[in-house]
Amino acid sequence: MVHKITGWIFGFLNVYMEYGESRRFINLCRNNGIEIWNIRADREKGIIWFCIRLSDFWKLHHIAKKCHVFPRVYRRIGFPFLLTAAKKNINMVMGIAIFFIMLIVFSSRIWGIEISGQSYYTEENIVDYLDTKNIYCGMYGGNIDHEKIEKQIRKHYDGIGWVSVNKKGSRLLVNVREMTKDKIITKKKPADLVASDDGKVISIVTSAGTAKVRKGKKVKKGKVLISGIVPVVGDNDEVIRKLKVRADGIVLLKNEELYTDYYKRVQKIKEYTGRKKVVYKITAFKKDFFIHNPLNDLETSKKCAILYDGGCVCPFLTKRFPVSFRRVTFAKYAYVRKKYSPDEAAAELKYKYKDYICKKEKIGYKLVDSSFMVDSEGTGYKATGKLVWLKRQTHYEKIRQKRNMKNGNNGNSSGNTG
Repeated sequence: MVHKITGWIFGFLNVYMEYGESRRFINLCRNNGIEIWNIRADREKGIIWFCIRLSDFWKLHHIAKKCHVFPRVYRRIGFPFLLTAAKKNINMVMGIAIFFIMLIVFSSRIWGIEISGQSYYTEENIVDYLDTKNIYCGMYGGNIDHEKIEKQIRKHYDGIGWVSVNKKGSRLLVNVREMTKDKIITKKKPADLVASDDGKVISIVTSAGTAKVRKGKKVKKGKVLISGIVPVVGDNDEVIRKLKVRADGIVLLKNEELYTDYYKRVQKIKEYTGRKKVVYKITAFKKDFFIHNPLNDLETSKKCAILYDGGCVCPFLTKRFPVSFRRVTFAKYAYVRKKYSPDEAAAELKYKYKDYICKKEKIGYKLVDSSFMVDSEGTGYKATGKLVWLKRQTHYEKIRQKRNMKNGNNGNSSGNTG
């Protein structure tokens, strides 16, 4: 076994020669410190076989001459001969080496983040948050701090009470459990529910805290709607102590808003000339390379619209793949003066009016009633309108004792007052 190991490292030969004076040859090898093994005779062919180290083979010359034999090499075995063969076929060796290097490098990376157990929060939302914390597909997975990731997720998402992060192969498994509404309220810090706009209270339903307003009352911005201070009353109807909780309930405020906008009759607009230039941008490891036609140059790039098309080469693997490809189009334009007719101006103002409503609805407002009209005024057109909004109040502020005492207790500690 030792001969096989050391022989493969330093190289050995499988040799045969004529039977002749083989006994004398073996004795002389032993006397001269030349080690041979696996000696066997083939009497039918009249030859003997043996194994010898590569370094000792060159010492057989004078012994073979004395014994009148001629050792011939049948097979070369060991690392030195493997290295010699590799030099002759360097392309295959490099391919095998690159394959194993890529296998080692890629197997140490995270190539999938799986989220399970969520119902309110979407998988995309949690994956995007992890990306902001440098947890992403393609990252090195050897130094992931599981406990740190769990704490970050629990801290960022109030509705998640338990998180488990485990690495399985090249995947990062994130298992979450969401809390019920009562547990979420208990987890959050004590606070007052405060009006975010001026308006009229349409309905108020208190589930935690003390109501400070009633249905039909007009309130100003910053008014405490539901206080986070709950008095604890004893047997003699005396306040024993006051608990601080996070106010919770459904409060709907109705407010009116006057909408105005102005559009000039003559506008300065962009008009594309038709001149374009396309540039292909390749970004690799934070270095940019450009491919374009040098004969198709624009006179200036100051009045050009820049349009991008493309992105990361392998977005399905990781959003941070180091190679990206984009098609950049430079479209030249010029400013021209255009006179708008009343119908064209009304259409533009109507579009801006609807866009304004969409933006308000995205942040929680619900349109109850509206009016809109366009009139000619001066050198343009003026749009006026009246918007009636209904909004559920979700703005919280830190509990302040003085503010709650000033506002007084105008409602019930809990229940439906609307």
